[in-house]
Amino acid sequence: MSKVFIATAQNWNKEGQEFDKNGVQNIVLVPLAGTAPRNLNIVAGTVAENSGLKDGKAYLMNAVEGEPYTNEATGQTSRSFNFNKVAELTAMEIFEMMQSGTAKDLKVLIAPVATEAVAEKADLGVDA
Repeated sequence: MSKVFIATAQNWNKEGQEFDKNGVQNIVLVPLAGTAPRNLNIVAGTVAENSGLKDGKAYLMNAVEGEPYTNEATGQTSRSFNFNKVAELTAMEIFEMMQSGTAKDLKVLIAPVATEAVAEKADLGVDA
């Protein structure tokens, strides 16, 4: 299963989970539009760094479901996704998508100084 969505990348600051095993800051992908696998999608810092994901930026993302992950300590199994950056998007590109009807249901509010965007969930009709 593959999911295409627009998300902002933000540093993951949950206490004790900020950094991956290599000491690189983890990133959370917060969905703005499209069909994301979850509300919050955590990407290991090293993977995010190698993929070019940066805090405060917006991206068109593709998530492909992988093999389920089992936590050896707890025995809990959860779904696993591989995230691929399709393109970095500017606020203007998101706005133009909204104006052109590509993302007609996307409502975006971007503060002039803020590095994040707030939006209502929208379905772009893309589910590759």
